Amino acid sequence: DESLSESEISSESENESDDSAVIDSMSESDQDLPLDRKLTWTTPHGANLAELSDSDDEEGPLRRTGAIPEHWYEELDHLGYNIDGRPITRNAAAGAIDKFLQSQTKEGRRTIYDAENDANVVLSKKDIALLKRIRDGCYAHAEFDETSETFRAECPKFPHPLGNTQ
Repeated sequence: DESLSESEISSESENESDDSAVIDSMSESDQDLPLDRKLTWTTPHGANLAELSDSDDEEGPLRRTGAIPEHWYEELDHLGYNIDGRPITRNAAAGAIDKFLQSQTKEGRRTIYDAENDANVVLSKKDIALLKRIRDGCYAHAEFDETSETFRAECPKFPHPLGNTQ
């Protein structure tokens, strides 16, 4: 009654071998789940995707809302949505008196507001020197030599012709 044809048996054994190859490549904790559930996550659930990234950015933006214009959120109580889809709340804005009092301290004079990350950043002496050089119309880095020779007049003989002449 439950006999299978030879072709059905061979197709079942092929599927089982494909499934077993996938299961062998998974960790032991994943093997308790059905196969269709095992393939849904390529990264561990709850993993910090910024740490798994191979980006060249040292820090990168702390607020990953994408390239959305900020004026879209001016009248809302949040700044956009994070990668989990949750709204990012605004930090309380400092009043004029707070800003004045902060500017009276040495650290307060070197503090700027980073709108992309919604955070205050204290500039180092090196950062301030770099900004002063740019403001004065100089190159950003003092060690840059604009008079250094970048082109050498003596060129080796080219091994390949530059045109179609023979």
